[in-house]
Amino acid sequence: MAEKRDVSRATIVVLVILAVLISLISTWIVLVEVNQLSNAKTGKASATVKLNIQPAPEKPEPASATGNVVLNIKPRRELQNA
Repeated sequence: MAEKRDVSRATIVVLVILAVLISLISTWIVLVEVNQLSNAKTGKASATVKLNIQPAPEKPEPASATGNVVLNIKPRRELQNA
């Protein structure tokens, strides 16, 4: 029969300590990155709105919901040159 070889306690202790250290270092790195993202400066936003107000007709018509929306997202380079 084949002889079973046990892993020593010292090896298991070293592996557990290594796993805990890797976990702590990874958690610290993630927290630092999240903190940097939340402290990042927000970009400027601009919009143009055109609104026409017309008098209501004598007898109101049923309302219908239609519309078109256009959103142009420009790179920062174009915003700085404008």
